[in-house]
Amino acid sequence: MAKKKALTDERKELIEYRPLWESIQRDLDSIIGEIEMTTSQQVSKKVPRDVVFDSVPILRNLKAARKHTDELLFLYPRG
Repeated sequence: MAKKKALTDERKELIEYRPLWESIQRDLDSIIGEIEMTTSQQVSKKVPRDVVFDSVPILRNLKAARKHTDELLFLYPRG
């Protein structure tokens, strides 16, 4: 009985963390979109080449973090 209660408590804790991961995922999407929009070819303003070059590893890491949030949300139960 105690083991079943512990599992139920653990599940509740996991369910409580899901909104946090969903929020982080939305924030990552927003940051990725803003960087891609800023560094893409825009007619109205020219982005310095250094900024575009420096954004590549940052985008790569942000996309990797986004992938990890996908995996976490797959594992965390819905409420």
